Amino acid sequence: LMIRRPPRSTPLYSSAASDVYKRQTWADRNSCRVGPISAQISPSVTRHTWTKCALQADVVLYTIAGAGHTWPDTDVPLDVFGLGPITREINASQTMWDFFESHPRRGA
Repeated sequence: LMIRRPPRSTPLYSSAASDVYKRQTWADRNSCRVGPISAQISPSVTRHTWTKCALQADVVLYTIAGAGHTWPDTDVPLDVFGLGPITREINASQTMWDFFESHPRRGA
């Protein structure tokens, strides 16, 4: 599970290109057979999902347009440190909890 904002610009060494590589690499490592499936879950939040993976090890990436380098829906005023705006459209803590609750560790 990854939650991130897209870069403000796209140079050749862009982290956006890196994210595409990372998430596809995880999907390949986890032998995911379906995806990516992208869904707009709010005006600026998109979820990209790979499913039908070995050991139910799905891959999910959330991208948040216009967000800063902050924790989505935090009450900590991180924006005052110049980290950019905090989105309220998604709660990172709850999203992570939901993901890990529905994908328990297997084989341990």
